[in-house]
Amino acid sequence: MRQVIFEKAKFLQHIQAKLGEIKDGYCSIELPIQDFHLQQDGFVHAGVQATIADHACGIAASTVMPEGKIPLSIEFKVNMLRPAVGERLVAIGTVLKAGKTIVVTEGEVWAYQGEQKKLTAKMQATMAVVEL
Repeated sequence: MRQVIFEKAKFLQHIQAKLGEIKDGYCSIELPIQDFHLQQDGFVHAGVQATIADHACGIAASTVMPEGKIPLSIEFKVNMLRPAVGERLVAIGTVLKAGKTIVVTEGEVWAYQGEQKKLTAKMQATMAVVEL
């Protein structure tokens, strides 16, 4: 089911995001940086970073939900910590607290240049637990 959530998100396919690791309360998404991800100053657009962080948080939330339930973002806040530059981004979503009706998650976006990485964005997101 978790991979289906990713595959059905057409915008993720459009921006060429790739699903990474999924495990209980955790998801990673990788994005090879392309020119069309950049804003006017040559940094990865904040909306692109927010998108991959939101999806990583949502898929992480889905791993702690009962069968037949899916996550739906109802709130998130993103802090952009530094300009995102490099070869690729990796968004990591983790579950902080899972409840019956909402799941609170945390997201991070890391920019990689070779083996060097820098934290570029931090997200806190709340997901509603809804019927499929």
